[in-house]
Amino acid sequence: MRPFEHDPEQEHFKRSTLAKVVGCLAFSALAISGIFGNSLVIYTISVDPAVQVKTNLSNLPILNLAYTDLMTTGMVCIPGAVFILCDEYSGGRIFCLIWSLTNLLGFITTMGLLAVISVDRFIFDYDFWGGVCDITWISMGPDNPPAFLYGVFCTLWFFVMPSSIILVANLLIIQNSKEKRHAGKLQHNKETKTEAKANSKILKAMIIVIASYFVLTFPSGCVKVSKVLGGEKGPARFIPGWFTTTTSLLQLSASIVNPLIYGLFRKDFRQSYARTWKKVVQANTTNVSSGSLCDGGVRKLHFQSLPLALIFTPKNNSFQQF
Repeated sequence: MRPFEHDPEQEHFKRSTLAKVVGCLAFSALAISGIFGNSLVIYTISVDPAVQVKTNLSNLPILNLAYTDLMTTGMVCIPGAVFILCDEYSGGRIFCLIWSLTNLLGFITTMGLLAVISVDRFIFDYDFWGGVCDITWISMGPDNPPAFLYGVFCTLWFFVMPSSIILVANLLIIQNSKEKRHAGKLQHNKETKTEAKANSKILKAMIIVIASYFVLTFPSGCVKVSKVLGGEKGPARFIPGWFTTTTSLLQLSASIVNPLIYGLFRKDFRQSYARTWKKVVQANTTNVSSGSLCDGGVRKLHFQSLPLALIFTPKNNSFQQF
């Protein structure tokens, strides 16, 4: 988006109609996918007993990560779609700051959670976490010392330090997993081998989650850091607007890949997804086969929502929790 103060020299940055439509559809797709996928993860961990007790690894950090991603996709992607479509922002400086800070808060929280998850997995393994509404980032260069120092502090404290923790913890996890795998080949205990294999898949899924997050957020981070450190005359002036918007899309898409990764690499999540889908299909099948009318010609209503699903049963004319 444009900076807060209107500048006639920046009129050539105005988006075309095609760019508005494509950008709006992209942000809308991210919002829908993120809300559905992360809601499914929250439902799975909160309700399904098999996921809660099947493994020794705690799912609480994953649950917190899903809540964070749900907040990011709901509070950032949906307004972002509107901003892209309108190609301007008339909501006022305060709301724009709230929107942008929410995006930044989601990024920082995710980094922290990934560092916590990495440390948690490490302890278990050793038996013991801009382009849509630009808040004039360009003014935070070396010629503005307070903002410059603030940007450097945030980069070091909220990105470099958690990234270092994540990197070191996961490298140690990978190294220890290799040693355990080698030692496991010498054992003939089938139960021990099965448990080690299941835990190995869970650790692999979390490493893929972390790696995908860094891959998707790295371009956006580089753009923002170049704007903060380089200032108005830095390399950021050569970055086109479409590239900045694309990096923002990639950053936000990191909030929707986790449910897919869980479904691909974690058998307990796949089974829970399948059970949830089977229950939905069975409920709708029962609803249709039991008759289309009830209560003297009033058509029966059925709705399904997560995590609570209510079914109207004509036998006792009451709602029952599914």
